[in-house]
Amino acid sequence: MLKKLLQFSIGSFAAAAVSFFTTPVVTYFVIPEYFGIATLFSTIATFLFPIINFGTDQAFMRFFYEKEGNERYALLWSCLFPCCCIFIFLCTVLLIFSHRVALYFFDKDIPYLVVLLCVDLFFRLIQRYSILTIRMQQKALLFSLLNFFLSIINTATIIIYSLCFEKSYLAIIYGGIISNLVLSVIAIFIERKFWFSKFKITGVDIKNVLFYAIPLVAAHFLSTLFDGIDKYCLKQFSTFYELGLYSVSFKVIAALRLIQSGFSMYWTPAAFEHYEKHKEDTSLYEAVFENLLFFLILAALLLIMFKDIIVLILSRQYSASAHIMPFLVFLPVMYTITEVSNLGIYFKKKMMYETYTFALLDLIAIALNYVFLRKFGAKGAAMVISIVYLCYFYIRTFFSIKLYPMKFKLAKASIYFLILWIVAFINTFIDLKILEILSAFTALMAILVVERRLLKAWVKKIINYIHK
Repeated sequence: MLKKLLQFSIGSFAAAAVSFFTTPVVTYFVIPEYFGIATLFSTIATFLFPIINFGTDQAFMRFFYEKEGNERYALLWSCLFPCCCIFIFLCTVLLIFSHRVALYFFDKDIPYLVVLLCVDLFFRLIQRYSILTIRMQQKALLFSLLNFFLSIINTATIIIYSLCFEKSYLAIIYGGIISNLVLSVIAIFIERKFWFSKFKITGVDIKNVLFYAIPLVAAHFLSTLFDGIDKYCLKQFSTFYELGLYSVSFKVIAALRLIQSGFSMYWTPAAFEHYEKHKEDTSLYEAVFENLLFFLILAALLLIMFKDIIVLILSRQYSASAHIMPFLVFLPVMYTITEVSNLGIYFKKKMMYETYTFALLDLIAIALNYVFLRKFGAKGAAMVISIVYLCYFYIRTFFSIKLYPMKFKLAKASIYFLILWIVAFINTFIDLKILEILSAFTALMAILVVERRLLKAWVKKIINYIHK
């Protein structure tokens, strides 16, 4: 499992390295206000994508291992057909009201942004399924290579557009569109048997997909709203400048985001496969939870401790990001750990709990953003992220264990989360460097002492893997 996880993660690590070394260049070309506009564009696209996707990607993953050969090809198109119909309808509406949409979201009467939004949505959809066919076959190295290639194309497009045309938000928007386009073409060519082989789709196939996917639509819509509330509230209650700083702060936690991405891409198909073979065995999930908790808390504390050094790679106008990012570590930490603790919901196909969870989380996020964002700006938005993602973990874990009992060490996890939150608070609101560093270092040493047995086991596994 460790070998496969590393293979899935290597592309994310390489992509993060590209992003890390090119971020200073991008922040030089794009000022915070423009970064804010580009972030809002991406947020809107992310918000609309689940409507187009309609939960069918989850159906594809859920039924993939129940199918063989041509049945898998039919499953792909059974998922894509309803998506394409929704895409045509939604984009028609957006283009008809393009002037109003542009003014409402971007405070600019630029209908061209709405056209780009439709193009972006289309290539997001194709890229999602083209890469998913590779991921579900667990072709880890190919998956990693394509992720790395995606990052290279994205960054290259931003730099070339900025040098040849203008230093604006369009550079970032075009970077996303072109990278998704190129990656889709490559992935489709590699797995062309999925896309162009002979197969038969029936109304029953589409019905089965929709029967599983429809309960997910509301949950996906609410979850996307949950992911974008912070950015939309910053746009409403603050400025594009604050939104730009907030967005760049996520670059500082890139290491944790890549761990989140690499783990999630491997873990979902692996967990489903294990469940199909050993339905009563929960030991794997419990062991992964404990190891993941230890590793992520350490990584988060290290990032906070060295935040002032990391932000030196950015343009000076983004230096304030150092005191925005500490609370943001909760997003990848809690999301990744929850990928393990919430499996019961998916195993038992009780997707209604997803809807309940995100409806509650959206209400919490809106209320907290209204209170804290007006006073603290981007720092307030980051603090709200930490609180809401803690709720995200506990609510989903509660429902999951209720459906599929697993013995996670939740008491220990809660203590670690509290320690991390206190360290993040000190490093955000108390401008005293010695105290900031000391708080993170003390917490780090304490956890290493408590988890020395687990640390020794990890070191031994890594050494054995290297020797092989």
